[in-house]
Amino acid sequence: MGISIGQPMADRQLQRAGDNSQLVQVAGDLVQGGVTYDEANTIAEIQARKVAAEHFAAGEALANERMERLNQRVLQTLQAVERLAAFADPSFQISLKRAQLGAACTDEDADYDMLAQLLSDRATRGDHRKVRAGLDLAIQVVDQLDPVALAGLTVFQAALQWRPVGGTLGQALDTWDRLFSQLPTEHLPPASDAEWLDHLDVLGIVRVSTIGSMIKYDELLSRLVPGLACGGVEAGSEDEASGLAKLHEVGMSLPRIEHELKPGYRRLPWCAPDILELQLAEQAQFTPQQVAVAVDVARDTYKIGQHDAGLRAPLMERVRALPHLGRVPDWWDAIPHAVEVTSVGRVLARANAKRCDLLKMLPALD
Repeated sequence: MGISIGQPMADRQLQRAGDNSQLVQVAGDLVQGGVTYDEANTIAEIQARKVAAEHFAAGEALANERMERLNQRVLQTLQAVERLAAFADPSFQISLKRAQLGAACTDEDADYDMLAQLLSDRATRGDHRKVRAGLDLAIQVVDQLDPVALAGLTVFQAALQWRPVGGTLGQALDTWDRLFSQLPTEHLPPASDAEWLDHLDVLGIVRVSTIGSMIKYDELLSRLVPGLACGGVEAGSEDEASGLAKLHEVGMSLPRIEHELKPGYRRLPWCAPDILELQLAEQAQFTPQQVAVAVDVARDTYKIGQHDAGLRAPLMERVRALPHLGRVPDWWDAIPHAVEVTSVGRVLARANAKRCDLLKMLPALD
């Protein structure tokens, strides 16, 4: 690999590649594809020295020290996902420079970890312009972002997206709670204090509307996991027999469980109809016709997509009893205004969830 810096202007305007070679030029710095760890480290160091010289003349030593701490985290993170080749991409180098500028302005290890995660995301998803725009803007605000507000943002986005796949009620809630155990639910900002939302709004991370209000948490659950508190079907009834007959006609059967919130009724062990449909469609032994019949029976007979309003209270009682997810409902319901997370906020929440995920078990936030 060749790296050229400080070339005369005439040389910077023209670079020739020989046969069977690849050459990329950005802002006078030449970097070829196929990047090793040491080569990536060299690129990062050169970039950091340039940033320090251009922007931090009076504090160059401290800036270099902080940027080196970031560089090492970035290298380790990208090496783990086999994305060191990103260092040869001119657009990634520009994102790296922005991250180094932010790193030079902070002494918080958590900020370096966040920037490293954002750059990792930039390396893996940066081909999509809309994603790249959100990532590059997110990189620029990390050193200004209050950690408690970031905790609130991450839990907010996770509450909107994460849900268990299925199982018994106990299994589903246990899975859900284990996901939230990896997030800072014990460090949430006071929801009723709009200051943290104003802070995120100023940074372009959320949009707050004082006109509207948030959907209540029990209603959110009715949309996320209608199958846990659906109406179900009376065990042994003619309705259940009719549904089973429809499945039998196409050579199918579905597992059924006792409805934990409605004695004498049965439900299917999935949290939502779209989850059931996706899982069946992914199994090669089922035809599209079989999948369609199964989904129809799940909806019509077992009411998997219809959250029973009378079961909301007992479901919420079970949720509030959980040690981690249980902190979310009252906090969510106290948020005073309608909140919309922007593309910048989504990538920040995604990066922070990855940073917090010590067990490497969390699904990605989008």
